[in-house]
Amino acid sequence: MWKTVVGSCSTVWIVTDRNGAASEPEAWKILKSAPSFMGNGGQCQHIHFICTKSDIIKKSKDHSAAGVRASILKTNDRVKKEVKVEFSKLKEVKKHFSDESFKVFTVSSKEFLKKKRLERDDTEIPKLQEFLQDLNDCHSETLNYVSGARGILSLIQGASRREGDDIKTAVYKVLQQKMRNELDKVRKPMKETNLAFEKCLSAGVEKCKSSCETILESVIHPPNKSGSGFHGTLKCIVQHDGIHKTTKGKQINLNMELASCLTKSIDEKFKKTFP
Repeated sequence: MWKTVVGSCSTVWIVTDRNGAASEPEAWKILKSAPSFMGNGGQCQHIHFICTKSDIIKKSKDHSAAGVRASILKTNDRVKKEVKVEFSKLKEVKKHFSDESFKVFTVSSKEFLKKKRLERDDTEIPKLQEFLQDLNDCHSETLNYVSGARGILSLIQGASRREGDDIKTAVYKVLQQKMRNELDKVRKPMKETNLAFEKCLSAGVEKCKSSCETILESVIHPPNKSGSGFHGTLKCIVQHDGIHKTTKGKQINLNMELASCLTKSIDEKFKKTFP
């Protein structure tokens, strides 16, 4: 269920405790299991890894306010580096998201509300607030653009329906011609892009044909699986429309594996077309 929701989000926030953030299994499980939903298969453009309780510190040699603050910031910086190192290991995710798209925040709500050891900016909550504001502004700008375009179209249609008004009729004809000219400018790159995608997909189809048996066998009958295990896996996959969850919690999605040649064939072109 959550994967379908993730696919429609422009930004994904993964929230976890700062201590052990780089090794938190659930957080990384989300990224490992849903790159296609968040990347080219979805609308996601940003992944934010938010580490909470960043004000907690075990020991500090310098107990002064400045010393404690410096120690906390040093720990936060170390955690950020560790998380980024782990992210760099996710090759499939990295195909869809650059380092600029992945950001790590170390936040503290306590220090943000009641400043004791950190400045408000140190908590990095203001950065998240700014990001949300920019996101909202972008959404509002898009809505305003669509509303404006709709208004212009309404004026054009209204002018065309009024009889006996030569000036408005002339304006309508001018606007209509301009719209046609602009549409022609759009049609050419759209056609070129469409042909490019068709070419990529055709190559992907051919690769699917030649490798489908190998993929099928690797999924349902890997080398380390016994004969009885193979039949059990195959039965479950057939009963559940190509998707099976093992007793260890690992999901086997035969549909996605078989379609992987198609999705991979357009990955690069998709990123260039929709950066």
